[in-house]
Amino acid sequence: MKKLGILMGILLLSVATFAMDAADFEKNLTVHKLKNGLTFLIYERHEAPVVSFHTYVNVGSVNERVGITGISHMLEHMAFKGTTTVGAKDLKKEKELMDKIDAKFLKLYDLRDHNGDKAEIEKVQQEIKALQKQAEAAANLGEFDQVISRNGSPDLNAFTAADATQYHYSLPSNKVELFCFLESERFYHPVFRQFYKERNVVAEERRMRTESNPTGKLIEQFQLMSFTYHPYHVPTIGAMSDIQHYTRTKVANYFKKYYNPRTMTIAIVGDVYPKTLIPMLDEYFGRIPAGDVPDPIVTVEPRQTVQRRLILHEQSQPIYLIGWHRPAETSKDNAVFDAISGIIGSGRSSRLYKRLVKEEKVAAYVGSFTGYPGTKYPNLFMVFAVPSANHSNGDVEKIINEEVEKLKTAPVSDEELRKVKTQAKAELIYAMDNNMGIAQMLANYYVKRGDWKAIFEDVDAIEHVTAADIQRVAKEYLRKNNSNVGELLPKNQKPGKE
Repeated sequence: MKKLGILMGILLLSVATFAMDAADFEKNLTVHKLKNGLTFLIYERHEAPVVSFHTYVNVGSVNERVGITGISHMLEHMAFKGTTTVGAKDLKKEKELMDKIDAKFLKLYDLRDHNGDKAEIEKVQQEIKALQKQAEAAANLGEFDQVISRNGSPDLNAFTAADATQYHYSLPSNKVELFCFLESERFYHPVFRQFYKERNVVAEERRMRTESNPTGKLIEQFQLMSFTYHPYHVPTIGAMSDIQHYTRTKVANYFKKYYNPRTMTIAIVGDVYPKTLIPMLDEYFGRIPAGDVPDPIVTVEPRQTVQRRLILHEQSQPIYLIGWHRPAETSKDNAVFDAISGIIGSGRSSRLYKRLVKEEKVAAYVGSFTGYPGTKYPNLFMVFAVPSANHSNGDVEKIINEEVEKLKTAPVSDEELRKVKTQAKAELIYAMDNNMGIAQMLANYYVKRGDWKAIFEDVDAIEHVTAADIQRVAKEYLRKNNSNVGELLPKNQKPGKE
C-alpha cells in the first residue's frame, strides 16, 4: 500500500505540473495555413534531433457510398507506392502498361459478370499476369519506403478509420526537407503501382479478419445493424464485391476528390524552427492544387425507439456486445461519457470488471469504450464481454444491465470520480510524452474539434463532471430502447443458455 501511495503521489504531482505547463503550450506552437487550404501545426520540441510528421486526411469510410465501400482503406494500401519521380524507372512505359492492365481487367469483369467462356477468362488472366510483370520491371518498386527507412525512419505507417485516413513517420531533424518533398510529391503526383495485386491483398485481409473470423463477422454485422441510415454503418474494410470491382480509375477519381489540401492537416512536432521550415512548406506543398471541398455528411441517424438484437452462431466461444447511441464528441456531455466508461468498464478497478471477473467470475473479460465506430458524428458507447466457462451471454447481460441501472439510481462515489479524473489527466500526459503522440493529438483535435486547445479543454471538462451529470446522461442515453445487442454463440447453442 505504501508503494501504491508513492506512485499515486508522483502521478498527481505530474498532473499538477502538466496543468501549469499547459498554458505555455501555445508558445511553442505555430499554425500555418497555405493559400490552397492545407494547414500545418508546427510544435517545437528540441529534446532530441528528431521530428515526427502526422498527416490527417479528413476522409474515411463515412464518406463512401454503395459500389466503392472500403475505397479509403484501399488508398491507405496505395499510400507509399511512389510517385512520378520516386519509384519511377521508365515512367512512360510503365503508364502504358498500367493502362493496358486496366483495359484487360475491364474485359475480365465483363466476362465474369456475364458468365463468359472459361477458356477466355483464363487467357485474359494470363495476359494480365504478363503485363503486371512488365510494369513491375519498368519501376523501382518499394523505393518510397526504402528512401524513408534509409534516412532513419523507424515508424512509417498509415491507418484508416470511419472518420479519417492518417499517415505518420519520423525522421532526423536534418531531413525535414526530404519529408516536404516526399509527402507533397505523393499527394501531387501519385502513381498507384501494383494496384490490382494490392487489391488482392485487401480482399485477403477481409477474408482473414471478417469472413473467416467469427469475432470479425459479429462486429461487422453489429455495425450494420446499429446504423440504419447514417454512413457509419459502412465497415472500413468494405464489401468484398466492391473490393473485387475496384479499378485504378475509380481510386484515382476518389483520391482527387477527397485527398487534397482542403481536407489535409499536417502536424509537425520535434526539433524544428518555423522560420526555416515554413518557406519549405510553402514551396513544396503550395504547388498542390486546392481541389474541391467535399460534400458534407448531412444524414442524421433517426432516434432509436426499440432495442435491436442479432445472434451469430459460429464455431467460437460466446461474446456479448451492447452499444447505446450517444452524441458526437463535440457534445457538452462528451466528458461525461468518458467518466461513465472509466467508472463502469475501463480497467481492472471498474465496476463491471470487479463484479463480473473478480467477484462472481461470470466473465473472463469485460471492458467498455466510447466512440464506435467514429467520433465525428453521433456514435456508440460500447460494453463487451467474454463469458467464462459454464456461464452464458445471458448471465453477463443480466449483470451489465444491473450495473447500468445503478448509474441511474445512485450517485457514483467521490472516490470513483477522483479516480477517473486523475486517470484522464494521466492518459493525456502519457499521450503527449513523445513527438508522435503530440502530433497525432494536435491533428485530430484541430480537425474534429476545430481547435487544438480542445486537448486541454477536455481535461478541464472531465474535472467538472459531477455525480449528477453521470445520472442524467445514463438516464437519457443508456436506455434499453436506445441499445443494440450482438451475441456470438457456439453452433446449436440457444440464446441465454449455457
